[in-house]
Amino acid sequence: MRHPFSSHALSRAPVVKAVLITLVLMYVLFALSVQLDLGADFFYLCVLNPVEVFENGYFWQLLTYAFLHDISNPVHLLFNGLIFFLIGSELEIRWGNKRFIFFIIAAILGGSLFVCLSFLIGLSDQPVTGFSAVCLGLIVAWGITYQERLIYVFGMIPISGLALVFWTLGFEVLYALSISHVSSALHFGGMAVGAILTLGWWRPNRLKKYMQQMRFTSHRDRWN
Repeated sequence: MRHPFSSHALSRAPVVKAVLITLVLMYVLFALSVQLDLGADFFYLCVLNPVEVFENGYFWQLLTYAFLHDISNPVHLLFNGLIFFLIGSELEIRWGNKRFIFFIIAAILGGSLFVCLSFLIGLSDQPVTGFSAVCLGLIVAWGITYQERLIYVFGMIPISGLALVFWTLGFEVLYALSISHVSSALHFGGMAVGAILTLGWWRPNRLKKYMQQMRFTSHRDRWN
């Protein structure tokens, strides 16, 4: 049986391939433009800056930020691209192109929404770039979908899909409590979208059923 994380999987995932090409091209073009002092202003117009969103109405930044990465650190792009390739390929094949594209857009907007909410409550006003909201959302979606499947972190450490979700959540909490410049709000937004869409909580009846199950479990544990 062919491993799902393979080049063959990428050939069956045209959206993943197109997005990866776009991310690399955007990085190269903007890196060159900034180095040659040709398009630095345009780059910063596309970065998600919550101050500019609210004060100047730059609402396009809610989407454009995701296709930009820190041009001083290519590891940012490489890490996001690797996660998107490994996780996204299989989920695109499972969901289909349209549903996968919807997920990407929803995760991007979920990340920017959390960044803007973080700004409104005074937690952060830093500009944000990167595809991380989508990548973290996909990790959560994959972990929920394949809860018992093992994935090898760093190629060595076996961890189940569900455990991967909780480990990722735990690391994000630690990042949020640290003085790191990583945008935890962006990551939490993508993860929230991943959980909501994968578990079907956007459907009122599904959320109601889940809440009823939680109450039943709580009462059962109380009387045991």
